[in-house]
Amino acid sequence: MVLSKETVWDYLFAIARAFYPLMSIVRLADCCAPGMDKLKYHVLQADRVLKEKLPKIDIAYAALALNYKAIMTDDTIYEIGDVVMPQKKLA
Repeated sequence: MVLSKETVWDYLFAIARAFYPLMSIVRLADCCAPGMDKLKYHVLQADRVLKEKLPKIDIAYAALALNYKAIMTDDTIYEIGDVVMPQKKLA
């Protein structure tokens, strides 16, 4: 299963951390109250965080790309409670 691989979660976590300040800008735009003063703060914060987190995203993406074939062709057996689910092989 793709979701059980740690490299996938590392990549998703790096993206979520980098784009969190941008989501606050979207929330601010959805708000009914005026907030131009907050907009400048959130834009500057997003710019700072993106510059800081983009190298981590690149590293996580490189690890994901290196493990892509292993992730997609995994044929191990996963146990969920008492049910054993064999992973289907891709053709």
